[in-house]
Amino acid sequence: MRLDFAATIRRIEACADRVIETSFENWPEGLADHALARPLASLWFTPRDLEAVLSHNPPYRRLRGWSVERDIPALPRTGAEAIDGDRSLFLKLGPCSWHERWGLGVGSQAALAAHGFGTALRNVTDRMAVILHAFVTRGEGTYLHLFPFIDLATAREYRVLMRSGVAGLQHVKHHERPGDAAGRQDADNRIIGTACRLASTYRLKDCVLDLASTGREDDIRLIEINPAV
Repeated sequence: MRLDFAATIRRIEACADRVIETSFENWPEGLADHALARPLASLWFTPRDLEAVLSHNPPYRRLRGWSVERDIPALPRTGAEAIDGDRSLFLKLGPCSWHERWGLGVGSQAALAAHGFGTALRNVTDRMAVILHAFVTRGEGTYLHLFPFIDLATAREYRVLMRSGVAGLQHVKHHERPGDAAGRQDADNRIIGTACRLASTYRLKDCVLDLASTGREDDIRLIEINPAV
């Protein structure tokens, strides 16, 4: 279904603060200890830098009445130089990753050092643009987080909706193998319990939690948070 860009922008403006809170750097203290991974480096984008990135998204540019794309400035790479050049990285701009254009969100430090981040940053999707508009609305900058890439092909991924302290399983992504069905309910219950514990401990308001489980009882990790709006 095609995104109603203008209507979605209005929704984001109404809940901009809650969207901004879901970016990794704004998570409640201690919650990052439960994350699937921590960034290896985080590169700062000023509000002006962020608008330059968003100008490359045609619907957003039209909405703002901008006639041309803006130049994306070179980013300081403080902290990124120490990353192993062969290591695969997963990029997230604020709370947004390039899910719809997967290949643009994964790369090696060596490739990024040679070619920069321009290719990814010039290809922000419509969905990413409306989410990042929350930062523009509040005049705030954000970070380009360089996470280590973690292959979840064999993991079970869950999406859990938290409403008024009650957890509801929304979606499970998993390629089941023979024997998996026997432990499915137990795995689902552990995920629900983890989601409730995180929401209670860190006072998370109505939100959607994406979690991953490798099947080991002590290995349930938080991928990301989204506001339930």
